[in-house]
Amino acid sequence: MLKSERPYRVVLRGLHSSEDTTEIKEILKENGHEVRQIVNVRHQTSKEPLPLFYVDLEPKSNNRDIFNLKYLNHMKVTFEPPYKKKEIIQCKRYQRFGHSKNQCHRPFRCVKCGEDHPTSTCKKTKDSVATCANCQQNTRQLQRMC
Repeated sequence: MLKSERPYRVVLRGLHSSEDTTEIKEILKENGHEVRQIVNVRHQTSKEPLPLFYVDLEPKSNNRDIFNLKYLNHMKVTFEPPYKKKEIIQCKRYQRFGHSKNQCHRPFRCVKCGEDHPTSTCKKTKDSVATCANCQQNTRQLQRMC
């Protein structure tokens, strides 16, 4: 997706998880922000709703003004930029690091045996040792080195 089409995402902190998202949307619209969607963040394992909301705004020049809002629905709130993920992405097609399969035009590399074919068509059994597609070592040797 082009950056000009991508929503401007912020994190809303300070409202209870039971807060109505349509009401939040209306209040933000009154403040001059066009909201694409609002999602209540859930805990990763328990799936309980958290007092955090992801707010996706339509791309506009006034999007940064949302950080100046201090009160919403008579509650003190803060808007923050979302945290960046610190993990390195790995291509599920070519198995190299730094890009994803959506932008990859290289040939398939099997994650089980390291050969040039899709993993779904690999004939390797579950009992045999897997081979790294990047360094060609078997995975048992790699586990001992780490």
